Amino acid sequence: MEGILSTPEQGIALVRGGHYTQTGLYTDALRVNERVGRGIMNSEWRREAAERSCSVEFHKRLWPCWSEASDRAVARIRAEKDPVKLSEMFGVILDSRYADLMEFDPASTTSWQDAGEIQNDVKKDKFGETFQISVVYGRIGRARHSSIDPIQALSRQIELIDKLMVYQDQRSPGDPIASLLRPKLIIARISSTIERIERTPGSSDDEIRKVVEKTAFFELIRAYNDMAPKLWKAPWNALSTASRLLMRHHYPDFWERLQKAGMTLEEAKKLKSWDGDFADFEAWLSEQEDNRAA
Repeated sequence: MEGILSTPEQGIALVRGGHYTQTGLYTDALRVNERVGRGIMNSEWRREAAERSCSVEFHKRLWPCWSEASDRAVARIRAEKDPVKLSEMFGVILDSRYADLMEFDPASTTSWQDAGEIQNDVKKDKFGETFQISVVYGRIGRARHSSIDPIQALSRQIELIDKLMVYQDQRSPGDPIASLLRPKLIIARISSTIERIERTPGSSDDEIRKVVEKTAFFELIRAYNDMAPKLWKAPWNALSTASRLLMRHHYPDFWERLQKAGMTLEEAKKLKSWDGDFADFEAWLSEQEDNRAA
């Protein structure tokens, strides 16, 4: 189950945080936990015991600045498929928790620098709590049926991500956790902005195109995917957006990235998110086949 960082991302952070040389990564001197982390990062090990070992080592060695309780809560939120049950998990307190978090000034907290304090006192884990509620709103905003207005939910998620970015600005750009979280949060913000446009009556693809171009959305996804090449969701979302906007010059690169992550066309078509947005990409693939056959 995926928490604030997925287990493969935790593996990447472990390896990056070990300060090993590239050569040292492959020597027998490498500790067992780095091997586990690298194996999960490369999709070699996905056994539950290995993932648990990776997660424990991640929290122990890198002192991530959110609690393990928050990690588990985010994982539960992402695992819940029913938007009604998702709403019930937080019930009437969702609005009040959102209001409290919006009043909190991330720039005033010292807990971000003192990760050990957060691990010992979950009530001080404002980053983890903000991340939890942002994920809830993101899930609800994308649900087909929900008791909460999806446009409002997406707007609130964007506001909370802006709060999370203030926390991120307190960390060194070279921090292995920040180097993964920063692009992940920015991509999530842009994706929710696009989703909000799609759900707004009278909106057009031109509005989405402007967001994509202004934010350098595709370049951000490429940079993140270069760090985490085995994680397929980022290039998948990029290819979906490119196909919707008929931006064919992006198809070869993102399709190649998906294939490197282990995705096949047959598997892609089985996914629920394979929808009308992929129509032009599918037409492009057929044209490529025809050209090769000619």
